[in-house]
Amino acid sequence: MHIFYADESYDQTKFIVSSLRVDVSEWKAVLGRIKSFRIGLRDSYGIKLKSELHAQTFVRHCSDGVSTRMLSIAERRVIFEQCIDFIATLPIEIINVCLPLQKFGGRSNEAHFQAIDRLFNRIHTNVSRLQPQSHALVIFDKGKERQITKLSRRLSVFNYIPSQFGAWPGGTKAKNIATERIIEDPVFRESHDSYFLQLIDFVAFALLKREVPPSPFVLKWGYHTLFDRLRPVLCVRASPADPRGIVRA
Repeated sequence: MHIFYADESYDQTKFIVSSLRVDVSEWKAVLGRIKSFRIGLRDSYGIKLKSELHAQTFVRHCSDGVSTRMLSIAERRVIFEQCIDFIATLPIEIINVCLPLQKFGGRSNEAHFQAIDRLFNRIHTNVSRLQPQSHALVIFDKGKERQITKLSRRLSVFNYIPSQFGAWPGGTKAKNIATERIIEDPVFRESHDSYFLQLIDFVAFALLKREVPPSPFVLKWGYHTLFDRLRPVLCVRASPADPRGIVRA
């Protein structure tokens, strides 16, 4: 059994959804490592254990109150890199989806659910390939619960996948591959109550900054370069056509 934590990041051009997989047998040990890491951030930078680290605001909102003192922009950049490097050491695997909003007429809601659709399918494939095969429980940050749950339920029954070779064995152009290895409805949690969701939020943000033209701020502080530090934990098999396994279609 595996737990997947998922969160998204987007702007006017790209929609990102990222998830990290952790084996339930290792969950407590991984959580212990995360808590130790957060204690290190508290001791070094005053970051409170109960503070939510939300990437979008953390990188530049110096008055966000996450620390017992005012953290500078430079310190936040150092901490962000430390978070990314820490994630890369964990016994996890990360699946990433990146879709252009232009493909969906600029409609972020449509891009959102198409990205979640891709994610559910990759999660199903991911746990199916494990030896022995496993099952997945997916945990999202709160938001759009009804729509995501509806999508999950539909894919568990009807999920017609077109063959990349034009036809499946038997001649059919599409095959119903229900996501039967994803159990139960998705679970939704407040991100401030989950260290795991806060980590995957940093991943999604780092990928977004890699994928879009960098703003002067991002360029100055190099946030667009950080995603590649996650290579040790990226699920490259999620999309073999991409060197980082990013699902783009």
